[in-house]
Amino acid sequence: GRGVGVQRPFADTQLPRPTTTRAAPGMAHPVTPVRDALPAKYHALFRHPMLNAVQSAVAADVLRSDRNLVIASPTASGKTGVFELALIRMLEMRPGGKALFLAPMKAICAERLADWSARFSPHGIDVMMLTSDSDAEDADGVRPSPYDVVKWLEKATLIVATTEKWDVWTRTQRSTNSVIGQICLLCVDEVHMLGESRGPVIEAVVARMRTISR
Repeated sequence: GRGVGVQRPFADTQLPRPTTTRAAPGMAHPVTPVRDALPAKYHALFRHPMLNAVQSAVAADVLRSDRNLVIASPTASGKTGVFELALIRMLEMRPGGKALFLAPMKAICAERLADWSARFSPHGIDVMMLTSDSDAEDADGVRPSPYDVVKWLEKATLIVATTEKWDVWTRTQRSTNSVIGQICLLCVDEVHMLGESRGPVIEAVVARMRTISR
């Protein structure tokens, strides 16, 4: 995707101040060792020992400020890693808080669920997905109740959802308000779609969450 938006309502933090120390081979922009940017207990969450150029460029803003960010860069340039840095800050600053990752397609959500569950669940970070499949009938013909789905969401630290499903769910299920009130970090993937057919849904979801969370 071309862009993601990240919103965080935090005060200053005691996370290390990232320092860029070297340029990656063939690149003009410096990169940051993960060990210099994050406490040791989070190093295992990252597959690579270095933050890439995009992540290094925004690491200080992500880890040490309240700025809402829009990251516009090419596909596979490390934007998801920026959200992961923000997630770590949330874990440090708001124990018990939740993060929400919104994507336009179920395939993206499924990919994120598989990756983050494998990497984060062993560290006590529960990841749950909410898409049109979440309340579909199972192999035995049993459909989860809205109460069941809310209970799943309440257990999660990181919720991965399609924008359309989150829109429907937060409009029709008032019991979700308790979950929304715990969300401290929001990432909207493919945010450049604001100018396309899905744009009004993205705007409605963000506005509704801001209203409910106040």
